[in-house]
Amino acid sequence: MITLPIENKEYLTRQQKIVLGAIFITGLILRVACLDKQSLWLDEMTSILVSHAPFTDIILGRVFDNFTPPLYYALLKIWGYLIPLDETGLRLFSALIDAANIFLFWLLSRHLFTPFRCLLVTAAYAFSPFMLYYAQEGRMYSLQVFWVLAYSLVFLKMLSSKDGVFRWVPLSGIILALGVYTHYYFAFFAIGVNALGMILCRRSRAHIAGIILAGLLGLILFSPWMQFVSTLSRSGGQSFRTFVLLVLPYTIFRFIVGYAVFPLNLGTKVDYVKEIIRNSPYILAVYSVIILMLKDAVLSKEPAGRKMVASLAWIGLAPAFIAVLISIRSPMLSERYLIVSMPFFILLLFSYVRLTGSRVVLIMFFSLLAWGNFSYFFSPHFGKAQWRDAARFVADRAVRSDLILVDPSYSAVLFKHYLNKSQRGQELLYQVNSAGRVNESGFPGDLDSYEKVILVSSGYYIGRGIETELARHRNLIDKKIFPLETGIVVSTWGKQGGTIK
Repeated sequence: MITLPIENKEYLTRQQKIVLGAIFITGLILRVACLDKQSLWLDEMTSILVSHAPFTDIILGRVFDNFTPPLYYALLKIWGYLIPLDETGLRLFSALIDAANIFLFWLLSRHLFTPFRCLLVTAAYAFSPFMLYYAQEGRMYSLQVFWVLAYSLVFLKMLSSKDGVFRWVPLSGIILALGVYTHYYFAFFAIGVNALGMILCRRSRAHIAGIILAGLLGLILFSPWMQFVSTLSRSGGQSFRTFVLLVLPYTIFRFIVGYAVFPLNLGTKVDYVKEIIRNSPYILAVYSVIILMLKDAVLSKEPAGRKMVASLAWIGLAPAFIAVLISIRSPMLSERYLIVSMPFFILLLFSYVRLTGSRVVLIMFFSLLAWGNFSYFFSPHFGKAQWRDAARFVADRAVRSDLILVDPSYSAVLFKHYLNKSQRGQELLYQVNSAGRVNESGFPGDLDSYEKVILVSSGYYIGRGIETELARHRNLIDKKIFPLETGIVVSTWGKQGGTIK
């Protein structure tokens, strides 16, 4: 068995209970505030579409997103029976899960820190702009963190138990399977945790056996989905996630201030070196605070302190290390997937920071969190792709004699979703033609029968060549740019003469 860093049997004082309650309530308010402020983006639309499929199709991987494990979608389908899956309903599911994560994170921190430090790290999680972003996104990431925290608590109980090791094995194995059924990166996290557990308990046969049995149980429970893992491993990965060394420092930056500070909007990646230089004060501020918070941990000479720091660092880095190795073959490294490391990154930052001598550093840290949250809610330069605004813009200017062309083709479903929200938009739905269903020249053969062509381009496909082809046969009347996230461009083209063969 292992000895926990803190045998925390202290009860919270009345003041500490009030502070903990305030942290939880504030964290909950942040997560449920303004859920419908931003448009859905493509992955959120995918969540809705998959959850509308029959249960058997979700569980058996017969739906569109069959490379993603099914648990989140199955639970979202049940949630959809209670709450309509619009912007608010979809995101509320994630928000409430992450509110529960605040409490689980506090429970985990009690095994590592004194009560006062527990309150600080819990506040860091509750007010984290990075966690807030995913708490307000209709995807599986908050649920993934839920299983990460639950598994950590159960695994810690199993490792610290003297005589009841095997009592925790079934629950540990079940949570392991549920975590991987939510997202594959949970497996990377679990590999790191189990490897650490084997090292810490190397002298206890009972604990080694318990770890192995729990892992085997999780593997058996997940085995029905292994055929899809095999299919995924043979694929080329996600080409747009080509591994670069900038992913990890980028992830650490986002862990602190989230996505609203230095947002990667339309055009930012065109000259990313210039953008990095322009935003260098933000980057220096974030990394300076991280270095100052970790300084005492790195320089610590206390064996117990160094052991805890090394353990937290290993758990946080193991998923990234495994993902880097896999990405050499099939690119899949992304900061959103590394959310499994986020709780341990926070614990590591506070593992050895001095609570008295480093007050300025702590104030700087929480100031960065506040800055990130303020930008998240109020910055006009940040937000998800503006599909709602783009659909309204098209509905206001299109007539029944127009062709509405959406590029890329997979964006059409999201554009139609918002077009369908108004009576005017519903009248135009039949005129929407996705770029994936046009002839070799990129356009319908009867192009001349349309008064205007309204091209809706988005993401990495903006300017890929369709506009150049249109310019040969049409006059550009106007262009409207919706720059947030990867951007949406709505261009209107009038008749010029000539026929596209």
